[in-house]
Amino acid sequence: MHDLDEILNQSGSGQTSAAIDRLNRTIERAGPKECLLVIKAHILLTTDKFEEAEETNKLLLKSSPNHVMGLQQRAMLDVSKGNIQDAVNSLQDAMDQIKGEEIPINVGSAFRMIGSVLYGVGSVPASIA
Repeated sequence: MHDLDEILNQSGSGQTSAAIDRLNRTIERAGPKECLLVIKAHILLTTDKFEEAEETNKLLLKSSPNHVMGLQQRAMLDVSKGNIQDAVNSLQDAMDQIKGEEIPINVGSAFRMIGSVLYGVGSVPASIA
């Protein structure tokens, strides 16, 4: 818990390199736990380190193929590569895994991003959907 608090504090204060370093040490010590991989991929995505985020996301989805956040991050990685249809499919896969009626905020953000991209390429009906 202490490491996780420090990682989140470092990331929140813009010390993303330090947060990633600490994440890597924590993963090495504690193993590739889902929560650590989700946080690492999130930080890497928000800092445009797509190749590293891709590696982390693959590791997460290998151990937990139906992880909602892993699938949402997969959608973001698909968007970063211009693979819009793959992004839509990954986002649908994430939605299929959600239990209950609440959509996680990151999944909602993925909807907005993918909708904007669809709008930008002229797929207005798809962006509205």
